[in-house]
Amino acid sequence: MAALLRSLVHYFGVESYVFISFSRDRLSRENYRYLIGCLPKWCQIYNAKKWFAIDPFIPYALHNSRPVLGSAIQPESPRQAELLETAAANGFRSGMVIPAHAGNQSRTGVLYIGSTKPPEEAEQVLMRNCNYLRAIALELFEWMEAKLHVEIIVRLQFDGFDIDPLKLERKGFTAEDAANMLGNTAAIVHHRFLRINEKLDVRHKKDAAEKAVELGILRGCA
Repeated sequence: MAALLRSLVHYFGVESYVFISFSRDRLSRENYRYLIGCLPKWCQIYNAKKWFAIDPFIPYALHNSRPVLGSAIQPESPRQAELLETAAANGFRSGMVIPAHAGNQSRTGVLYIGSTKPPEEAEQVLMRNCNYLRAIALELFEWMEAKLHVEIIVRLQFDGFDIDPLKLERKGFTAEDAANMLGNTAAIVHHRFLRINEKLDVRHKKDAAEKAVELGILRGCA
């Protein structure tokens, strides 16, 4: 994926990219995943200074769907100003911020592509190819969602016996309804939820269903 993405962004006249997949659960615990195609030095500085906590492009992506030129996002603090200045010196002199969302998923993506060319030269090219770049961002988001989905299913050892009751709980069915639909007794469904709750570290089946949506286990559920 990284090699393919590098070829695509180079085709549109940019040299660097970072794709961030970001989520925050009900307890405000944050999770970040990255796909990197830029100078290693920039990534090292970004992580060392914990700039992910103040990166202005992340809140923009959380609340917007429209791609925007990097120059349109102004720093709101000295730390953000330092972040943007350092980015400009490490391959992101010009750039575009491209949010990526999918329905009611709790995770948000943002693709930031950059160029060492000056804004007056690079930004016109980025704007002309905005729709293509947006399509790339959405493809990346879906690829990352699928990858995380598999990782979580494997890590938590979920199977159909776990997912089917969660889907029915999410849709509002009672334990008796779920038992009838799954061909089991209410006692068996209750026992399954005890195991599911333990895996997800929650106390109630409603919380289990909500957390399963947050984690992407129940993909596409509102």
